[in-house]
Amino acid sequence: MNPETRVVFNVSIASFVAFANSNIIIIALPAILNGLNFNPNSPSSFPYIVWLIVGYMTVTASFLGLFGRVGDVYGKVKVFRVGFLIFSISALLMSLLPPWGDAAVLALILLRVIQGVGGGFLMSNGTAIIADLIPSNKLGYALSLTQSMGLVGGVMGLVLGGVLAFFDWRLVFLFPAVVGLLGYLLTSGLPNVSARGSESLDWPGGLLFASSLTLILIGTTLLLVPGEEVASGCLIAMGILTLLPLIYVERKARSPTFVFSLFKHTDFSIAIASNTLVSGVRQGLTLLIVILLQAVWLPLHGVPFSLTPLLAGLYMLPNSIGFMVAAPVAGRLSDRLGSKKLTTAGLSITAISTLALYFLPYDFQLWQLFVITFFSGLGMGLFSAPNLADIMASAPPNYRGATSGMRGTLQNTASAISVAIYFTLLFLFLYQPLVNAELSFHLSHIVPPHVVIFSTLLGYNPFPGVNLDPKTFGSLVAEPFMEAFKGVVLVSFAITALTVPLNYLRKDARVRGSQTRAEDVRERTEPYGRS
Repeated sequence: MNPETRVVFNVSIASFVAFANSNIIIIALPAILNGLNFNPNSPSSFPYIVWLIVGYMTVTASFLGLFGRVGDVYGKVKVFRVGFLIFSISALLMSLLPPWGDAAVLALILLRVIQGVGGGFLMSNGTAIIADLIPSNKLGYALSLTQSMGLVGGVMGLVLGGVLAFFDWRLVFLFPAVVGLLGYLLTSGLPNVSARGSESLDWPGGLLFASSLTLILIGTTLLLVPGEEVASGCLIAMGILTLLPLIYVERKARSPTFVFSLFKHTDFSIAIASNTLVSGVRQGLTLLIVILLQAVWLPLHGVPFSLTPLLAGLYMLPNSIGFMVAAPVAGRLSDRLGSKKLTTAGLSITAISTLALYFLPYDFQLWQLFVITFFSGLGMGLFSAPNLADIMASAPPNYRGATSGMRGTLQNTASAISVAIYFTLLFLFLYQPLVNAELSFHLSHIVPPHVVIFSTLLGYNPFPGVNLDPKTFGSLVAEPFMEAFKGVVLVSFAITALTVPLNYLRKDARVRGSQTRAEDVRERTEPYGRS
């Protein structure tokens, strides 16, 4: 295996396992909670379940910028390998948890948070390693491969979670532990590029930034917990206020964590803004489609509640296939022709496929959903790899870790926030139609929308004590859900459509041709420390 292939292979492993780990727990939650002797139907269980799902993502989003800067200072490969170790050890400890009920689930949440630190090391430094060690004329293609593996990991996490949990819930955690250990061993010979021990870490800026994002993300996740609206608003406000001193600190820092001066470059600003907006929409829409399948389509077709999570994960595979078809081609073409036309075309296809979801009836033919999600993945594949190559090519070598961290932070933050926002919008749109439907079915009590949605996500009957077969349940929620679904889809379309003209403003100035990374480095010697 030549050095370039080895680098791409190792970073692809990291992308796959880090993103798979975000979703692997969702499908497997019923088996995991049962194995830990935890009752998901108790009134106090809701916050536990929310944090099991979003805790990992919250930590990776909050600290990616700081973790990327750690790689710039101490060496990206060294930090990358430490990330594999933290990730694997925490996963192994999760697989050994005893069935202690609430205490076991609290321990699981804590270990997921620690694992998020390892995942953050992997996400923030993997892309930067590619940018350092791969020639410019191959950068787009290399990044397309690692991005494809990340997307495949995100979708396959849903499938793997269901399959592994079928045999034993502990396998859900042993699998990432083994893959992480394999990644650690395979990275042993990579050069520790860009280690700059003479530079210091920007601890004040890094911690301010992490604190701000943590407050905002905790606040948005609390939107999902009934009765916590005031606490949610206060935390979000505190997080936003914390950004004000952050801007001052980072502009004065010699080696900032969040490099505001990069936003002076038009292509960088447009690329990272488009990526942030589209990432949020993508995560939210994926969640919506999974809920559409689990709460409406699969029950209507008589599928038992316990099987809906696994099948919903499998039915999302056309989206991954579309991405994998387009991303490598787009990566190669962008290395030769530039990114502007490819990214604009990709965003246009994504916007059209998003709008197509609006016209989908609740009793759609499965092939219709497959076609829409395939083209959605195709559009994202055309956009993502060239866009990421533009972001990384905008940064000088000693700030590629920080740049990768910034990109990952904004992308993961958008994804995490979109989960809370999309759920909240869904609950708002769904509430009155669902109440009317429940009354028409003469149910003895009204079940809130958040209970209905989360129960179907976990594969439980949303109406405990009521003997509803899946078809009857699907009939009850179909029309109310589709009203809510269409409202949220329109919001998603508006955001995606906004990025199309924005993206066309690019100057398309990324270096192309046969230029190497070293030549690229010599061209950009302007210091990026202070804004």
